Amino acid sequence: MLKLFNEFNYKYSLWDVFQDFSFIAAACFSNRIDLLNFKKREDEYFTIIKKYEHKDLDKFAKLLAELIDGLSISPGDILGEIFMELDLGSHFKGQFFTPYQVSLATAELLIGNNDIKKIIDQQGYVTLCEPACGSAGMVIAFAEAMQKRGFNPQKQLLVEATDLDVKCVHMAYAQLSLLYIPAIIHHGNTLSMERFDRWVTPSYVLGNWCCQGLRPKPKQKIELKEDDNGQLKFA
Repeated sequence: MLKLFNEFNYKYSLWDVFQDFSFIAAACFSNRIDLLNFKKREDEYFTIIKKYEHKDLDKFAKLLAELIDGLSISPGDILGEIFMELDLGSHFKGQFFTPYQVSLATAELLIGNNDIKKIIDQQGYVTLCEPACGSAGMVIAFAEAMQKRGFNPQKQLLVEATDLDVKCVHMAYAQLSLLYIPAIIHHGNTLSMERFDRWVTPSYVLGNWCCQGLRPKPKQKIELKEDDNGQLKFA
């Protein structure tokens, strides 16, 4: 992916290329399941690709294929790492992404051993709120820590994430979509509670997470006990 991005350097700003790729990747998944926002995102997609030559559009397709392959092999914050490797972090208000191994170590401390099991046993899933999600590295690390403990983050994790930087929203959305993690990602300001846009992952839509009545419930044991008169009743 680094090699493909650097091939754009002959004509384009790497910052613009990375930002455009992040939106294109996100729109590819969103426009398959979010009809409400389809037209505006499709229009933005066509506006972006008009800036590039045909050979460069092929590179975008190859970049997306590499991202898919990478995340299919192992979870990780691929886009966050690429962003830093391209030395883009120092070009925008000192924005840096936490190394994935640090996020993973934090997730291991956060998840504990017993608390998450109690929550999932009670309601069938656990929720995770990320107020400044960046490229979703912390969310992905939490999902990996869940998986190591025998839980399925694709069915037992519900994420609500926010970031003020729209590029981060697109990066997070693309990666969580590919990892099939149910998530709502807001483009907004967590401190002022402003919301500018909302992206829902395919897993969120196809898993009916928006319909609470259709959410999977934990299995409950049914027990019969005798009352004072010797009659059997449900406990």
